Amino acid sequence: PVVPLPAPAPLPRAAAPRSYATLHTGVIRLTIFAATTRRTTTSERPGDRFTGDDADSLQFAAVGVNVPSYRVRGVGDLPRPSAFASAFGAGADQRREFSVTSVIPADSARFVQRLAADLATTRSRDVLVFVHGFNVSFEDAAVRAAQVAADMSFDGSVVIFSWPSAASVTSYVRDLQAARNAGYHLLRLVRSI
Repeated sequence: PVVPLPAPAPLPRAAAPRSYATLHTGVIRLTIFAATTRRTTTSERPGDRFTGDDADSLQFAAVGVNVPSYRVRGVGDLPRPSAFASAFGAGADQRREFSVTSVIPADSARFVQRLAADLATTRSRDVLVFVHGFNVSFEDAAVRAAQVAADMSFDGSVVIFSWPSAASVTSYVRDLQAARNAGYHLLRLVRSI
């Protein structure tokens, strides 16, 4: 005789939706989850830890993003450090600009554990998977995903899939092939979450 398996324990769920009310008066640090086929590098700047080169494998990380207050920006605005300031190593103004503040690598099992723990802090248990377009760096993708989540008061976890765009207007042909090559890894990500 076939013995039925016991029903799985219900997944934890927050009593109330995730709140972004702090944004009306101050800065928040939002954690998003990244799956990427970009090559890693040892950079002092967290936003530069993934390059535009193909890693040939799917890598995972938890990414901290600084989200400035609505007192200094409007909904939909994405203030970033100037190219001049970035070129000379000036950090982002945490009160006024979006920036990646941390990148914590993880293996696939730890990634899924962290994502599940984050989902348990939400009421909806929804996942927003953000896939960027052409001419986008890893940092640009991360801060845009955080901005979208914050501005729509998203009650769920945010996952970005970042394929190795060269982040250059003159590299669209190269980016087209890189995006095609990353399709299999995007499918793996969606199946795992």
